Amino acid sequence: KFVMFFLGTVGFYSSSLRDEKKSMFSVAESAIQSALELGITHIDTANIYGNGESETVIGRIFKKDQSLRNKIFLQTKCGIKFSKTDNKIYYDTSKNHIVSQVEASLKK
Repeated sequence: KFVMFFLGTVGFYSSSLRDEKKSMFSVAESAIQSALELGITHIDTANIYGNGESETVIGRIFKKDQSLRNKIFLQTKCGIKFSKTDNKIYYDTSKNHIVSQVEASLKK
């Protein structure tokens, strides 16, 4: 099945709402419900969105409403890292990095 639209979650983290974490949860939860009402069943996220906070917010929403697991296809991405010394982005597509990031994403 070809999917035309995904719900992007790059903004699902607190600094996009000036550290109002409770509000971000509500905004993200409403966005997911609205997407479902529009027939959008695919969510796209990444481990670097909000330094991982986007995945955490989505994980909390899925834990609150476990029926979403049967309604939504969730995809995440990995392979990008931020340098701790100069805050630049670099790529790490090594097996170890990918496995560790997948495991971290699944825990959220």
